[in-house]
Amino acid sequence: MGQADQYIAPPRLDAQVGKPSAPAYAQATVDVSAPTGMCQDSGCHERSTAGPPGSRACCRSSGKAFDKRTRMADTLSPEERSRLMARIRSRDTKPEMYVRKAVWRAGFRYRLHSRTLPGKPDLALAQYKVAVFVHGCFWHQHGCAKTSRPSSNREFWDRKLDSNVARDERNRAALQALGWTVLTVWECGLEEGTADVLGVLRRLRAMRALENDRSDGCPETITAIP
Repeated sequence: MGQADQYIAPPRLDAQVGKPSAPAYAQATVDVSAPTGMCQDSGCHERSTAGPPGSRACCRSSGKAFDKRTRMADTLSPEERSRLMARIRSRDTKPEMYVRKAVWRAGFRYRLHSRTLPGKPDLALAQYKVAVFVHGCFWHQHGCAKTSRPSSNREFWDRKLDSNVARDERNRAALQALGWTVLTVWECGLEEGTADVLGVLRRLRAMRALENDRSDGCPETITAIP
């Protein structure tokens, strides 16, 4: 059949500006002569009611949600997937920047990723001997809802994530052996974890001020940080 046998889904209109929003997928061309009622767009396998009677316009053009995680197979080779995963940031992430800004605004100064300390903490406050790690829940296996492991290539992910957890434990133990207080802020509880860090630092600062302000020769009773 000729071009008349094809239906081209029109672009949706933006009600506020009166202009076509024209998402990249809205111009999907679908073969109406296909023997089944399924969308013919690559990677899309749902029946759609968009378009005139008898057409099989892509479910994407009808505005339906499209979940690539459940409907699209991985088209990358293991080597390509490995390179892609390696590009994920391990520092200067959004959660880390949130904690850094909050600590800085509170008047505390720190070193970033100190190579002289075990685990290279995200923030190291040498004045108070406090090391702060900002952890992603998946990569460091927090145990929350974001901790679920991929079902594919399970052996690799088990080995990778278990080694991350073991390394975190070794770094914590090594820092504590050096007399450092180790604090961890988790991605899923960013605000609460940051508030806890600030609370510890403020108590330490108050303790330091008490020690420096003794004028009567009688040491004040200072409660240790748990």
